[in-house]
Amino acid sequence: MGYGSGVRRALVLLAAGALAGAVLVAARAGKADVCDNAPLPGAPTVRVLVFGDSLTAGSAGDYTWRYRYWQQQRALGVNVEFVGPIQGMMATADYPVDDNQAYADPCFNQRSHWAIGGKKLSATFNPPWWLTTTPDAPTEIAWAVGAYQPDVVVEFMGGNDLTKNPVSTPQQVVDLAQKFVGEVRKANPATPVAIVTTTSNLVPAAVTYNQLLTAQAPSWSTPTSQVSVIDVMRDWQGVPDTWDHYHPHAMGEMHLAWDIGDGLASMGFGAHPSWPIPVVPIGPRTPPTLTLGGTTATSATLSWASPIGADRETVWSRDLTTGGAWSVVTTVQYPTLGMTVSALAPHRYEFRVQAAKGTAVAENLYSNAVAVDLTGGATPTPTPTPSPTPTPTPTPTPTPTPTPTPTPTPTPTPTPTATPTVPITLGRVLAPRATSNYHAVVLSWAPASGATSYRVRWHRSGSTAWSSLTTTGTATSVTRLLAGASYGFTVTPLRAGSTGTASPQTLAAPHGTVNPAVPRPRLVVLSRHRLRITWAAAVDPTRYQVLLRRGAGPWRTVRWTTGTGMVTGPLTPRVRYQVRVRAWDSYVPGLLSAYAGLRMR
Repeated sequence: MGYGSGVRRALVLLAAGALAGAVLVAARAGKADVCDNAPLPGAPTVRVLVFGDSLTAGSAGDYTWRYRYWQQQRALGVNVEFVGPIQGMMATADYPVDDNQAYADPCFNQRSHWAIGGKKLSATFNPPWWLTTTPDAPTEIAWAVGAYQPDVVVEFMGGNDLTKNPVSTPQQVVDLAQKFVGEVRKANPATPVAIVTTTSNLVPAAVTYNQLLTAQAPSWSTPTSQVSVIDVMRDWQGVPDTWDHYHPHAMGEMHLAWDIGDGLASMGFGAHPSWPIPVVPIGPRTPPTLTLGGTTATSATLSWASPIGADRETVWSRDLTTGGAWSVVTTVQYPTLGMTVSALAPHRYEFRVQAAKGTAVAENLYSNAVAVDLTGGATPTPTPTPSPTPTPTPTPTPTPTPTPTPTPTPTPTPTPTATPTVPITLGRVLAPRATSNYHAVVLSWAPASGATSYRVRWHRSGSTAWSSLTTTGTATSVTRLLAGASYGFTVTPLRAGSTGTASPQTLAAPHGTVNPAVPRPRLVVLSRHRLRITWAAAVDPTRYQVLLRRGAGPWRTVRWTTGTGMVTGPLTPRVRYQVRVRAWDSYVPGLLSAYAGLRMR
């Protein structure tokens, strides 16, 4: 075929219908130590680098289409190794942590990608955020392809370019896609690129973009670098596939994963999935926990703990005394996590709640049922016992009634007049002062007149997903941040329903550990001219960078990994190679190890 490196390409021949109808994804109830997520021994591996936006990143509580594709290919005998500098998902209102790891299945261990909510395709031509001050820094695309050496690059973007100011025309976005391919080839002229159509089908310009892309992109292929268009509109159902008219719920994820998996298999990467697409339940797959707070003669107070990602709960009840069926009481939106059900008869009841993320209601999944017994409040009135007839007593002589003294009329008390509430004008917070700390930033600011509390918001530079907290003081520490990443912070004054103006944004980057050099890596020659590279663990790493040099050539990053070992692809015989390893704490680089070298046989 002549396309791609062919190092890890998977061409899997399957017996017809062998896996037809298999449901490939389910929520895992077990602990991490029982995860079945190790690479399939002896199976081909596909290294995939995905550039995307919120549809690819997902948000707290999601599985993501990346997970569905990973599981799909594992069921077909193919290992998928996602690569990229990001592992997390977007924040949600109930889980306001950007780049969080709150995946629906904690056993999903192929989380790497380069997808940021709200990101435009045009933004991928900027340098990576940690290289913005480096002269002649490469684009995000070129840097990632050079660093991770993927077998195939998937570009699933363009919707934000078509819909967010400044808006691009469909042809301009197609031109950006062609420029994207050029940046991939700057790093490696032999890397294939799959471009996915946009699902922004509510925007007329998106339909035009998909048509133009399908017509033009195939002509961008070269003898060593194929460019293919993957049309996800084949199975994408539009709004019914989403929880908010845009982002996929569980079945939307399945539709995307199936079309992308089929498209990549047509390029020679992985195996073709079978149709029909398995049906999976939508909505949060962890039930809420319901608690009874108290009762009166006619009411019951309920509270609940929501699963991550849920933004509303539907409250159900049934009357056990009358034998009634379950019926909906109401739907309560986050951040409210409880309610009082009033006007109840003196009966016995049961209550339960059902979680939802937007319009994706958890199908056939409810909280524990809570029993409420209000029958004990009604006490029957006793029948009076007749009293015995008393012995009559003589009638006394009446005493004359004195003439009453008239009571003076009191002076009426004037009705108080309500004082109208005067709107409160809150002062403004100047730009907060930021002090970097270990994986944290300490903020402080001068008090704003009239404020009784403050809302602190922050986001990672380049991301549109914000997190927040509220404090009554004029200082706070924002923790659990990525070391070395740039964050923007604002402070807004608050008082009793009044919201002031947000401060100007302050930028800061938290500190991390500058790991010392790990010991010299160990090299072992394997069959097919491959190398096994292993090294000792560093002090406080979040990932390792493995660099390889061929002869006297430049050092190239061949792998980012969280483990302490890797196996290379086939290397050239009778050529000397050198290897170095560097430990990173998020985006803070450690010191390079001494190099280990050998000559391939």
